[in-house]
Amino acid sequence: QYSLYNPIGEYNGFMRDSLNGYIDVLNGKEESELRAYYESFVKSMESAYRIFSSSAFRKISPNTGKKSSVNKSLLLAISVLLAHHSSEYENGIKQGVNLVEELNQLLRKDSQLNAAITSSTARKANIAYTIQSIKNELFDKYLR
Repeated sequence: QYSLYNPIGEYNGFMRDSLNGYIDVLNGKEESELRAYYESFVKSMESAYRIFSSSAFRKISPNTGKKSSVNKSLLLAISVLLAHHSSEYENGIKQGVNLVEELNQLLRKDSQLNAAITSSTARKANIAYTIQSIKNELFDKYLR
C-alpha cells in the first residue's frame, strides 16, 4: 500500500482490522506473488541488519546506551522503506554504511519522531511521520 506520496496507503487507523484485511488479500494471491513479497521482506531484513547490525529496529537509551526491545514502529518504517526503495539505497547498503548513531541522534533531536514511535504508534499520523522522517532524515541523507 505504501507510496512515496501516501506512506500509509489505505491504512484506516485500526491495525487489527487492517492486518486482517491484508491477510484476506494475501489469501487471494498466486504463489509467485507471495514468493515475491517474501523475497522483498527477507531482503529488507538483511539490509536492515547491514545498516543497523544488532541494533536494528531498536531505540538506544542516550543515558545508558542500553538497547530496548524491538520497536514495532521502527520495524514497520524501516522494512517498508527498504523494501520499496532498495534500488535507491543499494550503494549505501553495499558500502557498509552504519546508521546506528545517526538514528539515535535523530531520535534525540526530533521529539515528534521519538513520541511517534513511543506512544499511540498505530495512529495514522504517527506512522506517516515515522516513515517520512526515517526516509528524509536518515536514509535519503546517508544511503544515497
